[in-house]
Amino acid sequence: MKVREAVPADDSALLKIESASAQGDRLRLAEERTTFFHRAYKFENPLVLVGENETDGTLLGVMAAAPVTVKVGGEYRKAAYMFDLRNNAQASGGLSKALFIVWKHLEKRLKDDGVEMLFGYVKEDNSRPMAIFSRMGVTRRAVYTHFTIPVMPKKAVRGDVKISRRVEVASYSDEIAARFSGHDLWPHIDDTELLQAVYDRNVKARVTCGRASALVIDTSLDERRRVEKMPRLFSVAGPMARPLSKFLPIPYIPELGKELRVWNVLDVIAGDSPEDLACVLAEVNNMAREEGVHYLAAGASPVDPESRVLARRALWHLDYNVMAIDWVSNVPTMKAATYWDPRSL
Repeated sequence: MKVREAVPADDSALLKIESASAQGDRLRLAEERTTFFHRAYKFENPLVLVGENETDGTLLGVMAAAPVTVKVGGEYRKAAYMFDLRNNAQASGGLSKALFIVWKHLEKRLKDDGVEMLFGYVKEDNSRPMAIFSRMGVTRRAVYTHFTIPVMPKKAVRGDVKISRRVEVASYSDEIAARFSGHDLWPHIDDTELLQAVYDRNVKARVTCGRASALVIDTSLDERRRVEKMPRLFSVAGPMARPLSKFLPIPYIPELGKELRVWNVLDVIAGDSPEDLACVLAEVNNMAREEGVHYLAAGASPVDPESRVLARRALWHLDYNVMAIDWVSNVPTMKAATYWDPRSL
């Protein structure tokens, strides 16, 4: 086996690996990407490595990370964000030695680039990547929660709501820094032009009411989610409930093999009163309803007050473990309050 950087010609093979790597133990979703590299394109210097069988050219696994400067323990440190880790189970029959070899190459390349810490996210109900990370010596440092909020029939919007369809990165980052720059994993952005391109492609809107606000993100131009497994109760109730959810205030029940449409809601700021954030969430609900979206995935650090507001509206929540490994001895301890960079979606 040889380890090399992935190239565009690998896209088809990598998409096949991705389609067989559905995530989640109870509700399992498979991603269907337009290109495997769409996450890499969000970063200035991504590193995507594959393990290739030298005999027949089969790709055995892929790992990807990008150097980023983020706060850790309140200090800016040179880190790397791992955004893809996939094993070709059909070629290797499970968690392969090949993937570990790719990992050692990735580790060396990043260390040589001066990276002090690597981090990534793993869903709490996603046992296989947790096992892989454990073998790599990666440990859990914090938790970030995504709250699953069903999109309901249109709601009354009580407040002076403002909708910005295009978000100017420079001014927006300065504005939300007042709320989030004290969080760990808050990024220092050098590539503002690239980030603006990412926002222009994926940000649906910024919704503001008073001092409350939220960033609405739709990644469907780059990936879609298909349901591969769900709790039995959903399977039984779905045929009756799905038609009713078009008219009644009941959550949409996913359908096996079909797309589940989700918008992400990040940078949620509660503002000065509960009414302001309620106004924001009502407007986001109405926008999603108009476009046939089934659920909102609204994110917040569990130690932030916004998480309590979102929890009251959520059907369920999913914790993402913030996994990390230090490569130098003086990396500070990560705070419980962490920031989720929209590029991480």
